[in-house]
Amino acid sequence: MWVVVVRSCASLRRFSFNLGGLLSEELAKLGAIVDAIDPGSDSVEVARHHASLNPTLVNLTYIVTTIEEHAIENAEKYDVVIASEVVEHVTEKEMFLEACIKCLKPNGSLFITTFNKTIRSWIMGIVLIQEVLNIIPRGTHAWNKFISPDAIRKILEIHNCKTVDVQGIRFNFLSRSWSQSSSTSINYALHAKKIL
Repeated sequence: MWVVVVRSCASLRRFSFNLGGLLSEELAKLGAIVDAIDPGSDSVEVARHHASLNPTLVNLTYIVTTIEEHAIENAEKYDVVIASEVVEHVTEKEMFLEACIKCLKPNGSLFITTFNKTIRSWIMGIVLIQEVLNIIPRGTHAWNKFISPDAIRKILEIHNCKTVDVQGIRFNFLSRSWSQSSSTSINYALHAKKIL
């Protein structure tokens, strides 16, 4: 469960990202100063080892912590916070999102990708992907933790963050890549800005 926080993205002319597991490295290659946060020390060790294979990734730091803990000493530090495929694993969503927002500088951007809470997302994200095709281990996702874009928008508004855009996204398991979709009924990407 990675949360990627970007201290500086001034050198990035255009902010676009591939929602894969190497997001932190890709952003660092584009010139962003990146802190990648995960509460699992094993995940962080694997990521650190992979990053060490590329000596140009000097602006990438991996940290073993939660975003809630990180926010305590890193308030208003980051231009961008990315929670990609994390929210659907979080029980205390409001606390999690509040911590993400707390880390943002005023006018900073929050990007979230997650499952919508619909019948279609249950069929695809739980029944098909976990139970029938066994693409991911059973129990990875729980439908009761999925959340609609509107529910996220309401939480963000409470904490002075305005939703700017919501787009449908879909994952192609053959090419292992994400693309934009006309429907938000399964997965979506949300962009919000912290209000001054």
